[in-house]
Amino acid sequence: MANVVLIETSGNQRYIFATNKRRENVGASQLVHETGVDWVRDAIRQTPVRRVLTITSGKALFLVDDAATGRAVVETITRRALREAPGLHVCGTVSADVDLTEASLHEASIDVHRRLPEVRSSRPGPEMRFLRLPLTDECASSGLPAGGRWQDAGAEAEARSEVSLAKLRSAGRGFTRLGGLLGLGADATRASVDFLEDDADWVAVIHADGNSVGALFRDLDQRIPRTDGETVADHNDRYSTILARFSEAVETCTKEAVAAARADYERRSNRTDALGLLPLVVGGDDVTMVCDGPYGIQLARDFLVAFERATAVHPDVVAVAPDGLGACAGVAIVKPHFPFSLAYDLAEDLTASAKQIKLHFPNRPCSALDFHVLYDASASGLRPIRKRLEVDRGSSMLTALPAVVTNAERLGAGATVEDGAWAERHHWSRIVERVNVLTPTRAADGRIMSPAPLPASQAHDLRRALFSGRAFADSRFQRLLDRYRAEVRPLAGQPGDDSLFWPEERPDKRGVRWVTGVLDALECQELLR
Repeated sequence: MANVVLIETSGNQRYIFATNKRRENVGASQLVHETGVDWVRDAIRQTPVRRVLTITSGKALFLVDDAATGRAVVETITRRALREAPGLHVCGTVSADVDLTEASLHEASIDVHRRLPEVRSSRPGPEMRFLRLPLTDECASSGLPAGGRWQDAGAEAEARSEVSLAKLRSAGRGFTRLGGLLGLGADATRASVDFLEDDADWVAVIHADGNSVGALFRDLDQRIPRTDGETVADHNDRYSTILARFSEAVETCTKEAVAAARADYERRSNRTDALGLLPLVVGGDDVTMVCDGPYGIQLARDFLVAFERATAVHPDVVAVAPDGLGACAGVAIVKPHFPFSLAYDLAEDLTASAKQIKLHFPNRPCSALDFHVLYDASASGLRPIRKRLEVDRGSSMLTALPAVVTNAERLGAGATVEDGAWAERHHWSRIVERVNVLTPTRAADGRIMSPAPLPASQAHDLRRALFSGRAFADSRFQRLLDRYRAEVRPLAGQPGDDSLFWPEERPDKRGVRWVTGVLDALECQELLR
């Protein structure tokens, strides 16, 4: 007999982004990582387990010989979390007994994943650990009841909650680990934190997530069926090996993509040691990064391209997903003091929006990104933000996002004519073409070599015209065509058209609306560096 054990943290992003204090963000990231990786490894060294199936930041899945052993490991880790990571929600569960000579390990794994939400919902959340009675001072950063005082060099001591104190104590280890993800030292990460707190005018919060990776794990048994003559025990052994290798390979590819994006970030920003780049979450196919705002959109795009490239050639990924994997990203660009938790929520909504690409390419690895620059904080949710971009009583839409970043050749195999046309109209390259109309050509040192094809005053007038509706905006575009001719042609909805818009079926399948990508280019013209 054996049992499958699942230990997982929840609410990770909210825990990490609970405050705008970057050092606390780093410390929280470190505690999430340690809970799912270091503490699990410590626990299973003390209580040997049969086999580790997956182990990544915030999540571990492994086999034990009996339920008592599994419960002992869960107790060890959750007790440690209560002491060393107060405020982090850590939960574990143990499957029913399973005979691996007769029963499927895959089904036991699926069962334990179903059990975890039930166990988690039966327990009070972390917020119940920090009651206000008796009355206490308030934490200077989290708003929770104070549990002690913290003093930074050269500053006065401040009241801090136990949650904040744990994060601050872990920040040093976090600087070292996060610097290592970028191939740098702790000092470089510390410098990026200082830059983002003190010098950045805008901050980009980037969330990226692999497409259908969860479904691959759920359907893994179907991808590696039993062979003739293979016993159940042998199949379970082969399944566990492939599962462990695939899980590790996905994380390896994610880290490689972060490193590749870091190199592109340094080239674009002309900075050394990735100044202003902070990868707070890199676990499995899940990534959350914070960076200097003007470079966020390109950083997300570079990561997605590198992730596709890495997964397409890694043998342990290809063994499960022959064409590799795709991913989607959302980029929320906000002012440094905008609440990070809300910025992350917006980035997560933008990631979900980018995943529209899966509706068009359900059986192909594909990647897309969506972004928003939050000038007006009165509406921070994506739905009201996008609602404001509807004109002509909802029949015209002033954004063509998400942007597809996968190249056309990779998407082309098996795509319908309609899906291929959708990808072409929404492709990243179309945004770049439109931005090139709006921006001057610069030398490597930043000097302007030639002015923008469309003067800034004309671009401003065009922006205002868009909000007056499709007919008025197109009449304005006609005048620009008469004056600037081929130079402004890339602004057209489709090549050769005299309109800024093109017709497209609504995402909810309720008829057709007119879409333009010009406002997207106007929004990000200073951000594609």
